Amino acid sequence: MQDLKQLKQDYVAQQAEYEQAKLNRNQKHNELQGIKQQLTELKATVSDLDLKIKSAKNGLNISPVEFTALKKEFADKSASLHDLNELMPFYENEQREVSEKIRNCNRFVIATASKIADIMVEQTINQVLDTHTDTLKTLAHTILSQYKMPRNGKVEDIYKLLG
Repeated sequence: MQDLKQLKQDYVAQQAEYEQAKLNRNQKHNELQGIKQQLTELKATVSDLDLKIKSAKNGLNISPVEFTALKKEFADKSASLHDLNELMPFYENEQREVSEKIRNCNRFVIATASKIADIMVEQTINQVLDTHTDTLKTLAHTILSQYKMPRNGKVEDIYKLLG
């Protein structure tokens, strides 16, 4: 009985951890999606700035101050893009770790629930056997007599008759 109580406590704790891990995975997923969105926007901005700089070099009339500002903005955005590209594997790895934790929690929850069910079934069977032994014997004798099997028959013959 103590094992069953401990298993139930473990089950509840692991179920709570599983739910927390799912929330954490959703949060990490949202963070990753936000970073991917930033990457997309930065790529578009860097591409646009690069096009403006090339146009300025090819004769677009802009002032030297504007050109310098474009080059500075291009350098800043390119550096940010490079940094985010370097960080992406770390964010993706974090998300994989959280997903792995969810799978492990889920396995433990299922295994614990199975152990609990096995213990409960075993306890129920033992209770039925303890309280209804005479009824079960009578039922077995009735089944055996229905198939015209003597009470002292071989176990294999009984199994064959009962299917």
